Parts: sequence; structure tokens; C-alpha cells
Amino acid sequence: MARACRACAELLTVGDGVSFALIGDRQHRETLYASGSTANVLEELQYTLGEGPCFEAFESGGPVLVPDVRTAAPPRWPTFAHAVEEHEVAGLFVFPLGWGAIRIGAMSVYRGQPGPLSVDELATVLQIADVAVWALLMLHQSPSDIGAVNWTDETASHRQVHQATGVLMARLDVPAADAIALMRAHAFLIGALIGEVAADVLDGRLRLGSDEP
Repeated sequence: MARACRACAELLTVGDGVSFALIGDRQHRETLYASGSTANVLEELQYTLGEGPCFEAFESGGPVLVPDVRTAAPPRWPTFAHAVEEHEVAGLFVFPLGWGAIRIGAMSVYRGQPGPLSVDELATVLQIADVAVWALLMLHQSPSDIGAVNWTDETASHRQVHQATGVLMARLDVPAADAIALMRAHAFLIGALIGEVAADVLDGRLRLGSDEP
């Protein structure tokens, strides 16, 4: 799947970076491809914070077009917008990936300089998003299982998040949503990514919850 996304990204010339992510919900997402370190950081920040344009595009089924995230970010994800200020990102354009009523993820394009997409640029990005969905459909063989993501194939850091979630669920007797929210809150407080917090939980360097020192 990553090769298919990389091929689609190479067709795009309208931005400074692009990424593709599979999304199940705000607790389950996997970055299939990121064109560079900034594109990858944007994906990881959204997973850490549980908010941002990729989740909005996935849940709404429509594109999220922000010509300058530094001055016109929607109030729906203020924490992500604040975190982006540390990176060379201005324009941010995110498109849902799906087939009919089935949604499987999002494609994100960012620019270092502010400004909207032109009509022609928007048409090009929408075409690439359709190509990406078609490629994923071909890999899954049929539309019925395009959303059947095997989350055990996530990146190592995301596997650690789910393992640490299980540790906190058992230790604190809380549901998964509360366990991951606790890690996200701690990551935000110390300015880290959730994968780093999860690694500390698993290694015993960090004890979150009622028994935290």
C-alpha cells in the first residue's frame, strides 16, 4: 500500500509535502506514506493529540481546506493548530479517502507558504485522491473489505501505543478510551509524541494514573 501511495504522491506538484493515512477512528490510524519529515510530524501530531484536519476530513467525508493554518485554523482543533506553529507549515489541505459510504482514511497536502489551491490545483488533488482509492481497492480486491484494516500491521510506535493502552487498562481498571486519553494528555503536557509516552509506560519509566508519583 505504501508503494501505491508513493506513486500517487509523485504525481502531485501542488504542495511541499503529502501524506496518506488509514483511519479507523481517533484511536486507530496508520500512516501509509509521508513524503518527508514534516509530513510525518503532521500525521504523528494528530495521532498524539486526537484532533486535526485528517480526522475532520475522515469523519465529515468532505475536504478540509485551510490556506493558512497559522492565522485561520478552525477552532475545532486549537491544540493541533498551536503545535503546527513550530513547523514550516502554512497551507494545509486534507481530503477523505473512501468509496461510496465507506471511508478508509485521508490524504493530506501541505505548503510552506500560505495561499489557497487554485481551481486547477484542486481538481488535480481530487483526481489523485481518486487514484489512491482505486489503488487501495485493487490491493484489497473488493470494495467490501477496503475498510478492514489489520491494525496489527501498524508502525512500531503505534503498536506500542496499543500495548501501553492495554497496560493502563489493566493497571487502572479503565476503558481503552480513557487510557489513551491519559497518554495523550501527558504527551501534550511534556511536549512529546504519544509513541514516546507509550514507550516509557512499557519500559516502566513512567507510571500514569492514580499511582503516578
